[in-house]
Amino acid sequence: MEQTQEIIIYDKTPRTVLIRFRKGDAFVFPIVFNKDLTGYTYDAAIIPVLSATPVAMTVNVIDLLTGSLEVVLSAVDSATLAAGGVYKSYFKWIVSTRSRTLFKGDAQITE
Repeated sequence: MEQTQEIIIYDKTPRTVLIRFRKGDAFVFPIVFNKDLTGYTYDAAIIPVLSATPVAMTVNVIDLLTGSLEVVLSAVDSATLAAGGVYKSYFKWIVSTRSRTLFKGDAQITE
């Protein structure tokens, strides 16, 4: 089963975001930036606090010119996370040599 977070319209202010999903389910986090993202790359992950080994999330570009993206955690990767564990998440964009954290927060995984 796939779970989708509500769409976030980014307004240039870094945000704290809580993401929740069931262990073993795919998770999709849509984001709209309302700006051309040509030349940008992305980094997104969920990090178990106790091990600090990140589980990478994939960033799919939906529309580069309008800045529509989706951050995805696959069902296979979410199955590797322990329900009830303590996790943090982040999403960064990188342009040229500059990196900026746009979203960060807790991740909650349930059975």
